[in-house]
Amino acid sequence: MSTKKWIPENLKKGALHRALGIPEDQKIPMELINKKIKELQKKAEGDKKLSDSDQKLLKRLLLARTFKKMKHESQLESFQIFNLLKESLNENIS
Repeated sequence: MSTKKWIPENLKKGALHRALGIPEDQKIPMELINKKIKELQKKAEGDKKLSDSDQKLLKRLLLARTFKKMKHESQLESFQIFNLLKESLNENIS
């Protein structure tokens, strides 16, 4: 399996936080990300086009949503593995 890096190296740290007006030490809620994505997609409905800054914001929001899902899925996998180990240990003890 190829371990190719797909995450761009030129990501600007804190750019989405600044665009949304949220301090960098706070997490961006998933509800806010989804809300902003819907707003921008609605703005671009039909033959309308987004401005360059709105396009960039939409890309950042989509990437942030992807990262949040990845983190959540990996935590879920860890929890499932932990439960399997716990169950097998309990079976061995019994």
